[in-house]
Order: sequence, then structure tokens, then C-alpha cells
Amino acid sequence: MKKANKQMLYTVTVGEGCCCGPAFGPSSARELFEIAAEKGPGSVILQIEEPIAYNNELISYIVVTPRYIGDTLKMLRKNGCIVDIARVLPDQLDQLRKGKVDGSAEYLAVGECRPG
Repeated sequence: MKKANKQMLYTVTVGEGCCCGPAFGPSSARELFEIAAEKGPGSVILQIEEPIAYNNELISYIVVTPRYIGDTLKMLRKNGCIVDIARVLPDQLDQLRKGKVDGSAEYLAVGECRPG
């Protein structure tokens, strides 16, 4: 796990009527930390400034991973990109901080994440 610049803000959006998961956003989110991956770009954990209602729960934290081959976290932080979004399951944020990814998050949707 790599700590993030706490000042890094993003706008996360999943389009209305998206066939790949629930629609939400645009939502402002703050980067908390990064999770490295053996293969692929890794992921960032974002805290949503105004939690999202989903299946009678509030989502406060999401895992964002660049979706396409060749996209990187550097690209995400600089220009934004299409991402896979997972919700952090209740009481699992500390497990993610420890690098324990399995069972800590649930896939939600394909979306877009841009700095700012």
C-alpha cells in the first residue's frame, strides 16, 4: 500500500442507464491510498464526499482501477480514464490498507474517473 496525496480530488461518474452497473455521479472523491497489483496498473481507494445510496446501504469508499490495457494510475491522476469501480464492503477499509484485497470489495460498474 502506498499513501496518496490527500489533496488529490476526482470526479467519478457512471452514466445513466449503464448496462454495466448502477448509475451514479458525478461524485467528488478524495484519494486515500494506492494498492499495488502483481499484474496491471493497481488501484486507488477513494472516499466519496457525499456517500452514494445503493441497495439500502451507503457507499463511502470505492476501489478504482484503470480498465483498459496500457492505462496506468499515472494516467488516471493526470488526465483520467475509463475505470472499473468496486465498493469497499462495510468494515473492510482497514483490510484494504493492509493489502488484503480478497473479500474486501464488490464490483459495481464501469465508469469514468477524472482529476478535479
